[in-house]
Amino acid sequence: KEDLATAVADMKNSLRTDLSITSGISTDIDAQINAAFEFAKSGNPLEAIGRLNQLKSQLWGAIDDRLKYRIEANIGNAYFTHNNLPEAAAHYLQARRFRDTLDARCLEARALCFLERDTEALTIVDNILLADPAHIQAHALR
Repeated sequence: KEDLATAVADMKNSLRTDLSITSGISTDIDAQINAAFEFAKSGNPLEAIGRLNQLKSQLWGAIDDRLKYRIEANIGNAYFTHNNLPEAAAHYLQARRFRDTLDARCLEARALCFLERDTEALTIVDNILLADPAHIQAHALR
């Protein structure tokens, strides 16, 4: 019994360590995404797009869906800042594949608006507002 208890305790400690490392890596990647997007905020969206695409090519196979969503959404945001709505929409729709949150659905609706698919966008917005009547982004799109 002591050997089993020791083995279980060791596994739990190992799992905590793995989760801590993973969390640290995720935080670092979030910081890199934020730093890359700062270029778009400061008037250089093409630099942001380049840096985000570089992160995407380096990390894609090793990151979780939340980070994939963030990279794609931020590439879309940078294209939006550059006033390239079709490219923004394409990346927003790519991002949506990785998350099923109300905010991700709003991003999808925004993309559909950019593509002049307003009826589909409004259906999504209405469903968001049914789920959360106070959802600010959905009201903004409405």
